[in-house]
Amino acid sequence: MKNKLKYFYFKHLSVLVYKINKSDFETLPDLTYEIKKTKLSSTKIKYELYDGKTLVHESTLHKKLFFLKIVDKIGPSIGDCFTNQLYRGHSIYPKMLNYITKELFFEQNIDEVFMIVEKNNFNSIRGIEKAGFTYFASIDTHRIFFLYFKIKVIFDEN
Repeated sequence: MKNKLKYFYFKHLSVLVYKINKSDFETLPDLTYEIKKTKLSSTKIKYELYDGKTLVHESTLHKKLFFLKIVDKIGPSIGDCFTNQLYRGHSIYPKMLNYITKELFFEQNIDEVFMIVEKNNFNSIRGIEKAGFTYFASIDTHRIFFLYFKIKVIFDEN
């Protein structure tokens, strides 16, 4: 319930959108941890990495993401990522992104995958780029409920 309350407050969003195309995909070395997939809903799948009973990393795949309509896309998008503090600095984050993206490209025949990250989250940006994603657009907007206004989008010029 508390998580849903965030939509009832006025919020400024300043994020970057990254994407990777199937044609640009390069495989990174495999993960050495147990991977657990849990279907959360018809549009969400949670991926978790475990070292024994210790949660190492988690990411959520959103098959469709309303927010991406701002840049005329719908998804899929990988988000809600977290790496356990004890395991940071070991390239787990980019390898997990690579694992999920590879699954989407070659098992589900998806052509592009997106990530949304806050502009000042430099560690995540570094991991996203290491996984092969490239900058697509910058979005500055305000949200209340599920409505976005004062939207400013800057697309990559390349």
